Amino acid sequence: MLLLLVAASLSSTSAGSDCLLSAISRASLALDQGELGDWLTYWSCEYEFRIRYPSEFRVASTPSAHIVRGAVVTFVSACDPSIEGTGTRTNLFEFSVTIGVTNPPVPPHLRGSPCAASALTIGLDGQHVGTGVPFAKHYSAEGAVGNRYEKVCYFTDCGDQRYEISLFMHTGNPSFYEPGSITVFDSNVLIDLFERMVHTFLPAG
Repeated sequence: MLLLLVAASLSSTSAGSDCLLSAISRASLALDQGELGDWLTYWSCEYEFRIRYPSEFRVASTPSAHIVRGAVVTFVSACDPSIEGTGTRTNLFEFSVTIGVTNPPVPPHLRGSPCAASALTIGLDGQHVGTGVPFAKHYSAEGAVGNRYEKVCYFTDCGDQRYEISLFMHTGNPSFYEPGSITVFDSNVLIDLFERMVHTFLPAG
């Protein structure tokens, strides 16, 4: 079984990167106050989980399957992070947040009802704890022809299901632009917002 939740490529130029930065700022403030402000909730009855996401994301009409196979739902940014409100371009091209649900690659007799971060079974490089749910974490990055690709993944095994929540970012090499013509995007701000989403993930079981 595989479910994808993708917060993906940029579709509107109405508010620009101010929209994304505003979402990060308000999300940070809300969580510091123990609240989630105007964040929305996505429920999957079929795959038995829920997750909160910023109101600056919306559900796309067509799911994106190029990051994780079997995509069934896609969240896209309601604004274009590559365009600031002033019209100044950044080097951020697109991003996506994907949730996949598969069978964990561990023997059935070793699977339990409580969620577990099976980092050793999948060779991941760290662990992170969300809302009572343990996750194994993995980060990767690569570049090609002036482009940079980054992916941050969180995995947890709950019963007979493995949940993967992944952030994918595609940016351009700032050296390909005239000096001062773009704002260099800091991927850490998007990673911070993504990890706040991970904190809200909760399997029904």
